Amino acid sequence: MNVPDILKSSTLALLISASALAQSPTQLPNGPYRGQFQTPNGIVPFNFEVNGSTAFLLNAHEREELTDIQQTGDSVCISIPLYDASLRFHRKGARLTGVYRANSGGTLLPVTAEFGRTDRYESGAAPTVSLNGKWDIGIQRDRTDGPPSKPDDINRRWACSSRKAAA
Repeated sequence: MNVPDILKSSTLALLISASALAQSPTQLPNGPYRGQFQTPNGIVPFNFEVNGSTAFLLNAHEREELTDIQQTGDSVCISIPLYDASLRFHRKGARLTGVYRANSGGTLLPVTAEFGRTDRYESGAAPTVSLNGKWDIGIQRDRTDGPPSKPDDINRRWACSSRKAAA
C-alpha cells in the first residue's frame, strides 16, 4: 500500500468512527420533566422524572415506576404498563416531541415534554373565590318530567350545583 492509500483508509476509518459516535444514543438527562397531552378538549399536563434507565410518573405523592426506557439515536420510548401504553418521543435538546400510544390501538395523542420543569400547571391570575372548607355537592337533572326513559338519558343534561356545607 502506498501513502495516499493509507491516508484514504485512515480518513475513512476516522469518518466511520465519528459517525458511529454521533449516532450513539445519549441517555435522557436525569431529573424532572413536564409533559403535555394535546387533546381535542385542550392541554392536559403531567409530570415525570427520569433517573438512569427508570422513569417515574408523578401524581401528587404517587410515583409510578416505569422500568422500560428504550433509546435509539434521537428516539425515546417509555413503556407504561399500568395503562398498557407508551410514550414515543423524538428528542431535540431539552425538548421531547411525540405521541402517547395505547397498545390496544385507538387515537394517538400528541405529547411534548420539557426537561427541568417541575410545575404542573401554568401560573395564572390569582383565584377570585375560595374553595376551602367542606362542601355539599348536589347533582340534578335539567328536566323535571320524571326519571330517564332510556339508559343514555341519565348522562344527558345534568347540572352540578353546590353550596358551602355547614361547619
